[in-house]
Amino acid sequence: MERKKLRGATLREAGFDARDGRLELHFANGDVRVYKGVQRAVFERLCAAPNAGSYFDDRIRDEYPWERGSAGAGDAAKRAADDLFG
Repeated sequence: MERKKLRGATLREAGFDARDGRLELHFANGDVRVYKGVQRAVFERLCAAPNAGSYFDDRIRDEYPWERGSAGAGDAAKRAADDLFG
């Protein structure tokens, strides 16, 4: 998963997995959300935005399905699956 630090008060970091269009967002309050079906261009625009929180509010929050995540859990699970199945 590709990761980027974000600028702004709301979001701290974004991770993106291009294989399944998964966007993992880490919020300043400690929450982690995983958005599904996200295109790479959305991730790139989020990372380039002067205020990532505003871009999130306008273009991501209500546009994609999401579930709660936990910090680092997605990468650990992915590595375990890759080890098993290649």
